[in-house]
Amino acid sequence: MAATTWKVVGGADKGGIVVRAGKALTSAQLPERLATGAVVQELQLEGERLKYSRLSGDGPQMGWVSLRLKDKELLVEVDAGGAAIPKKKPADTLKKSWDQKFLFKGCGANLRALEGGTAGASRDQLFEFLMRQHVSPELRLNFGDQIPEHMYDTSLSDEEDCIMFFQTAGHLGSEATGKRRASPGGVRQRVEMLGGLRCIVVEREGTEVPSTVVVLAHGIDVLGDDLYGLAHRLALRGLRLVLPEAPHTSSTEREEEAALQVACPIDEHESDRVEWRRPLREWWPRQAGWEKGLAGSAPLLARCAAAA
Repeated sequence: MAATTWKVVGGADKGGIVVRAGKALTSAQLPERLATGAVVQELQLEGERLKYSRLSGDGPQMGWVSLRLKDKELLVEVDAGGAAIPKKKPADTLKKSWDQKFLFKGCGANLRALEGGTAGASRDQLFEFLMRQHVSPELRLNFGDQIPEHMYDTSLSDEEDCIMFFQTAGHLGSEATGKRRASPGGVRQRVEMLGGLRCIVVEREGTEVPSTVVVLAHGIDVLGDDLYGLAHRLALRGLRLVLPEAPHTSSTEREEEAALQVACPIDEHESDRVEWRRPLREWWPRQAGWEKGLAGSAPLLARCAAAA
């Protein structure tokens, strides 16, 4: 039987695709990329990882590459004439190729790394941690926009759901099951747009109609979830706390943080890549002046409080 042949179709904007010395995503990256348009022969296929020998085009003669990057194909199988071979449509039950047993073992290990739970941490904070731990740098910049709304609601998704979503780069866990979850520490959090502002809503689990609503506005040059820890501790039955996020990105950069100690960092050696981090927030641009800024922000907060 003739060896399977593949053609590189991804990486046109980067001069080709990343090649690694070994099968693991944490193995050393070779200095040269496999050029778009190169044709390779399959030596070994392990899931979505391909060990190849180059037949034509530029790049390393041999190495390991990924067939896909999230929903984007990096290589396609071709026939002897170089034409792409149409893929068979997989059955719905097999549309994801992830090994569930391995995945949930991984989730358990990560939950232990989170010290058994995330009570007192906002989902924004949790997602930033999981982004660094599981999502390749080239995906991080836009990945946050793809996180579905229900993932921010602790009554609709738990830590295991969140880890699964990030561990599979959004392939699994992106659809709400409708199953009710127990919120960490008995305090539910979710994200809503209230009066035009993105808000974290915090309340004791089981609260239907609150007797009191408290709006806590954060300061300037802090993250939008700056007051979440306080709100988590203040959450009493019948009390709803609303944490509006300032509408503007701050001109002040976040301070550098120590590198996260993760078990299997993904491409962290690519120091030339712009790292995704949540920006600091401010209520009005500095150049506007405090009087003009306050005049513009006060109605926003008023509408937010009314909607809450």
